Amino acid sequence: MKSNNELVIEAQSGNINAFEILVDKFRNMAIGYAYSVLKDYHYAEDAAQEAFVQAYFKLKTLQSPEAFPSWFRKIVFSQCEHFYRKSRLPVLPLDDVLEIQSQDYSPSEIAERNELKRQLFNSVAALPEKERTITVLFYISEYSTAEISDFLDLPISTVKNRLFSARKKLQKELVDNMSDTFKTQKSSKEFTERVKNMIVSGYKHALFMKEDGTVMTWGDKTRFAAVAGLKNVKSLAAASGHNYSFALLVDGTVWGWGDNCFSQLGTGSREKYVTIPEQVKSLSDVVSISAGVAHALALKKDGSVWSWGKNWYGQLGSSRRNAENRKIEDSEFPSEIPGLKKITQISAGYFRSLALAEDGTVWRWGGYGDSRFSFPIVYEADTPVQIKITGKITAISAGGMHDVMLCEDGTVWACGYNTQKQLGSVNICNEILDVPVKVRNLSEVSVISAGGSFTLALKKDGTVWAWGLNENGELGCGSYDANSEFTLEDHVKNEPVKVCLPQTVVEITAGGSHAMAVTGDGGIWAWGSNDEGQLGDFSENKQCVPQRIMSL
Repeated sequence: MKSNNELVIEAQSGNINAFEILVDKFRNMAIGYAYSVLKDYHYAEDAAQEAFVQAYFKLKTLQSPEAFPSWFRKIVFSQCEHFYRKSRLPVLPLDDVLEIQSQDYSPSEIAERNELKRQLFNSVAALPEKERTITVLFYISEYSTAEISDFLDLPISTVKNRLFSARKKLQKELVDNMSDTFKTQKSSKEFTERVKNMIVSGYKHALFMKEDGTVMTWGDKTRFAAVAGLKNVKSLAAASGHNYSFALLVDGTVWGWGDNCFSQLGTGSREKYVTIPEQVKSLSDVVSISAGVAHALALKKDGSVWSWGKNWYGQLGSSRRNAENRKIEDSEFPSEIPGLKKITQISAGYFRSLALAEDGTVWRWGGYGDSRFSFPIVYEADTPVQIKITGKITAISAGGMHDVMLCEDGTVWACGYNTQKQLGSVNICNEILDVPVKVRNLSEVSVISAGGSFTLALKKDGTVWAWGLNENGELGCGSYDANSEFTLEDHVKNEPVKVCLPQTVVEITAGGSHAMAVTGDGGIWAWGSNDEGQLGDFSENKQCVPQRIMSL
């Protein structure tokens, strides 16, 4: 296990994996400290998330790596002050986010346990701030006094004295319950993912979430513009087909705008194009969103999946029938997909959908293809069916007509259409497979993103690899010709090639026929098709190698 100093030095040199380890090591410390200041768990988690983003971009200014804990704590405190200024914080609403108790307890037992928790939070909140901070850090995930000492930049003796004083002021029965109570609020690996979740590509447009929770968009014949009426955005989804988008807010609501020809926005609007984002009806507690050509998906906190839009090929995941026993094509508002439980990820392709379950299994519904005569819909399924694959899957991405899955061992698997070599294997021709095959010569992958007919993979060393269609330079592997102009090497690649990016990459996203990446210095790079300005360079010229978007 590398020390904090080693991780900081590697992160300063652009190693995103080292920074992710730092996020994992300090996330509960940051949330616990922020909670001790703000007295609200949700605000504390948001403040900690913003602090990690700030720390990443300021990391190179840190002169002494061993000072990282106390340096980072100051950033967390600064974010807490920011939340104080912009919000009226309730006194102690952490009580509102208590987990629902197991059904193993009777109603009277549940009431008693909840009362103990309320007493616990009230007792902790009543402590002086210096003692409250150390108490929360000590019990939220069992940080040692030495670690707390480094983080708060205090002598260990002071930490121990304050903890001892706090223990004396708390009732013994509350202390006995403290560890279990705070552990129910531990943040998961999803927190680390949210730190990076700031940029997405659609069919011919792109979205970028700024640090203040507002959104910029470009492409679809539009130059850089702020999306009106959006704030407190948590994550984004840009459709893989028609140019429409969704924003998930921190309150769990979803807002949509753009093309609405098929009522795919789920807002109830009759307009064919919606300019100002409108809220998706009857949808709350959402943690993730994804959009295809004319349908959309939402993943709720309880692990259920909801869909709306067109259901031509079963992409809504429900074999709903009308009085004449015909499949219902439209679902104007979200409805739950039966049979899906404990889902952790969702992804929508052109006319199908994917879901990753907690146990590592993958489920699909809808069909592969784009409905044209040359690419008919195949392997159609009205309801979710399990994809047969060996190994536990940790990430999924639905492309235009193919699906990509990341296995826990760092290998990548693909299925669906292979007409543009998008399955990444030289051993198959133009078959359409419903059973995934392993992508050749690719390992140690941490992030995947499937585009229209190509795929990107980000390896743990920060390099990006791509395969499939390269007609518009979407693989980013162009070369110089004799006139010093960038040219395509091949129109397709049936196994991964390295994308020509100059720095370590921290995030990738693939669109219809263009792609983007974020590098360690915060730069955003784009390449591929540019017929509607999706590369953000105010031209319509495609780019065979990544170009930095200077406007961002």
